[in-house]
Amino acid sequence: MASIDDSIFSDPPAATTKHLIAERLWGPQPIVQQFSNGVRSYEIELDAYFRFYIASCARTLHYSGGHMSVQTHRQLMDIAQQLRSGCSRDTIRNSISPPDSLYQADATIDLAAQLLLMLNFRSPPYAISGTEKVLWAEGALESSIQQHFSPEQALIDTAVTLDAEFTGYNIEKVAGIEIFWTDNLADHLRLIEGETKVAIFHHVTFLECQKQ
Repeated sequence: MASIDDSIFSDPPAATTKHLIAERLWGPQPIVQQFSNGVRSYEIELDAYFRFYIASCARTLHYSGGHMSVQTHRQLMDIAQQLRSGCSRDTIRNSISPPDSLYQADATIDLAAQLLLMLNFRSPPYAISGTEKVLWAEGALESSIQQHFSPEQALIDTAVTLDAEFTGYNIEKVAGIEIFWTDNLADHLRLIEGETKVAIFHHVTFLECQKQ
């Protein structure tokens, strides 16, 4: 029977396991979900997120030399829980048993942070040129997140209404800017490749889960 004690390198998680992992990451999730646009979904659709989850685990394993500090979903979620609790990077390193090399421990911690927040925390060889990463070398993760996203200037608190014609299709057709779908929340609305492409974060379900 599938569970969060299964290996993160085995077959894709079953639907029940996906929901257990989502609850470990972001708290209890309702079975019936109503999205911001009013559309009701009778089951939270997590397939897109878990394609990202599985690919991220596989890449981390590859670039860690075939060895990681965790083997199961539960072990990975335990690190995510420490991140949510405000534990420092050093504290989490020390909790990993048996002790691993510093690189492997940090790679595993960064993976858990990436799956929790859908942000990049390192620049691996497979990173897309120009991708944004959050610098977090020590201390608690929350302080690094706040520092990275702290506004450089105050925005005018005025409601902006976008015309119905303001769509991805028209951005490409009229402005000639290609939409690039990104899994990295920090890249959302970034212009890349000589301002010929705009990165759009596309994981709607992940964003909806943060509202619970």
